[in-house]
Amino acid sequence: FYRHIIQALCRNGYEVHFFDEHYATRFPLLNKILLKLPLNLKVLLQKKYISSIFKSKKSTCSRYDYVFIIRGEYFSSAVISILKSHTPSSEYILYQWDSAKNLNFFAEQIGCFDKVFTFDDLDAQCFDVKHKSLFFNSEHVANRSKKDSEFSVSFVGTHHSNRFSFIRKFLDSNPELKANAVIRLFRPKTSFYRALVFNKKELEGASLSDFITYPVSEKKTLDILGNSENILDITQPGQVGLTLRTFEALGLQKKLITTNLNVKAYDFYNPNNIFLIDEANLAVATNFLQGSYQPVCEEVLKKYYVDFWVQEFFS
Repeated sequence: FYRHIIQALCRNGYEVHFFDEHYATRFPLLNKILLKLPLNLKVLLQKKYISSIFKSKKSTCSRYDYVFIIRGEYFSSAVISILKSHTPSSEYILYQWDSAKNLNFFAEQIGCFDKVFTFDDLDAQCFDVKHKSLFFNSEHVANRSKKDSEFSVSFVGTHHSNRFSFIRKFLDSNPELKANAVIRLFRPKTSFYRALVFNKKELEGASLSDFITYPVSEKKTLDILGNSENILDITQPGQVGLTLRTFEALGLQKKLITTNLNVKAYDFYNPNNIFLIDEANLAVATNFLQGSYQPVCEEVLKKYYVDFWVQEFFS
């Protein structure tokens, strides 16, 4: 999704230099090994990585107007100090699209930045930073279906926690959706077999054939979501911020069935378009399923479109 942010910034007139904080992404096996290292070693390697970046960019680094960090998982205050020594005149902006409980350095990062944003409403209140939701992009707009939907409901996502059992119960509770549903639940083979040994409860009643063992591309994901009458959204346990799936549904103009009750507080919420479920109440009302999607007004919609979404960071 970083590509959509870069493209939006370029369309807004910025020149962008991008660096992946996970510097071994191009080498999957090495990347997996590095992700298993203790946190202090990850931070040490991040320091060396930052220094190497600016060693090769001596002529341009001091001229950056902004340093915009998204997540910065291993950016301790010491790492940020190294970064700032190379870009002394830059304005520093942080955006977190993960919850603070999953981020080791969020609390100490806040004082290092000129502006801090988070997708999590509660984190915004707790840490006194700005709340900012996620976005949709031009690919979602392009994939708005002009024909009858092929699928009654779809879900594309990574398997964790109780997602498998939740989806199975959801489909059993909604037989009118089950017959024409498409579910793409991702779990690598090694992860599946490891869970069979160490966490059987998570996979109770499941077999490897219930999962896809390879990631689904953005194009294929949008092919599925764009051809679905309804999109199913299952948040992580304890998650407050809205998932990207919520905004994909908004951009695609598809009805959303979600476990995130916090969506009711947002300006695009419409009970005709968004239906709330939980473990105890999985049945979707017939009038919701039979109703048509009601378009959101353009003034509200454009706030979440990536070209406008990026502007707030630099205003």
